[in-house]
This record gives sequence, C-alpha cells and structure tokens, in this order.
Amino acid sequence: MRRDRKAAFTLIELLVVIAIIAVIAAILFPVFGRAREKARQAACQSNLHQLGLAVQMYMGDYDDTFPFVLDWSANVHATAVNTGDNGKHPLVPGVTGQEPQFQLVNVVAPYVKNPNIWYCPSVGPDFSWEAPIRDGSWKPGATMRDQGTSYVYNYCSTPNRCWCQQVFMGGKSAAILREAGRWPMLCDEPDGFASTSNEADPPSSVAPHSGGINVAYGDGHAKFHRIELADATYLAAHAGDGLYPDQ
Repeated sequence: MRRDRKAAFTLIELLVVIAIIAVIAAILFPVFGRAREKARQAACQSNLHQLGLAVQMYMGDYDDTFPFVLDWSANVHATAVNTGDNGKHPLVPGVTGQEPQFQLVNVVAPYVKNPNIWYCPSVGPDFSWEAPIRDGSWKPGATMRDQGTSYVYNYCSTPNRCWCQQVFMGGKSAAILREAGRWPMLCDEPDGFASTSNEADPPSSVAPHSGGINVAYGDGHAKFHRIELADATYLAAHAGDGLYPDQ
C-alpha cells in the first residue's frame, strides 16, 4: 500500500523563493531609505518654519526689532561672534557673545513650546560635527546638544556678499529687509554655515538632506536648498540677500 505523503517544498524551490525575496529587498530598501529621509527633510523644514514664526512673534512684542543675538550658534569659536556693523569687534565689550543671554535658543524660548524643534531629525542633538572640530571652530567632543540647536541663525548679515560689510541684525528694525522672503534667517547646520570647500568632505556628504539644507527666510517661510560645490557655504553667498543695500 502507498503511504500518504504531505506536500512540501523542495530545497531548490526554497532557494528560488529566498533569492526572489533578496532581489525585492535590494530594490525596496533604498526606496524606503529615501522615503524616510524625505520625511525627515519635511520635519526639519517644519521645524525651521516654526522657529521663523517664533522669531516673528518675538519681534511683534519688541517693536518689530530683531533679537539681540551675538552668535551664529554657541559652539563656534569666539573670534567669529560678537561682531558688529562692518566687522567691528567686539560689539558688546566684556563678553564673548556665547553667553546664554545672547543665544537665539534662549532669547526666543518663550515662543517655542516644543524644544525638540531646535534639532534637525537627520542630525539630532548628539551629532558631533568633525569638520569644525578639525579646524578648531568647535571644541573637541562638542555636539549639537551643547549649543542647544542644530540650526544656525543669521545674526550678522552681509550685504553685497562682502564680509567686510557686516550688518548686525540685533535690535534692527524689520524695515532693514527690502525683501523679507529672500533673507535667510535660519538654516541647517551642517552645512549652511561652515565651509567644506577646503575640507576633504564634499558638501554632499555633510549637508543633512541628501546633499541639501533647509532654509527659513525673513517672512517665516522655509524651503529646501541643494548645496553645490560652488556654493558650499550657503550663508557666505546669501547672508545679505534681501537687505538694504543689496546687489
């Protein structure tokens, strides 16, 4: 008599199924990765939009003037901060510009209900930025958490794209903006601030969103900007856009 035998996959069939699954996974994983990064980019853009609105609410309570901030962000070297109009240094004698009362994070804190929006989800508070550590702009071991944000604030703008014509924004009236929608107020760090043109790291490897950054402008709107080799430092090329005078 023949015994009843249960149907089963052969070894060849199992190997074929496994190979098909592996091929599908290889195709889909990069797609999922891009989708996750796109979601983080959108969340970051929303963060910058909310921070831009927080600055505008501050200005609404202080006679339409910009916050008195003396630093791009708290980890940069002291020689790069507390600089006034036309590069005068220091703007406020006796301070470094890195004190908490001169940081945007603290100045507009009453208008920010969720402290998590100070950090880009693609960077995070524990990110240690190697490029400025190597050139001495950051202290060794410093992270975004130390400065309270992963974003950079355009506290000292440059009309005509010349760093010899710096304009300190603190206390200035909003009327200094000819086109608020063109003036970059906040952006991703990295790599909207520090240049990588002399570094081994290309901008596409340090910009947090697939070779680009998010930027919030003086009217509160935010958008994505792709970083190119010729424009490795966004603020160096655009910090004075929309100001009087402007070329």
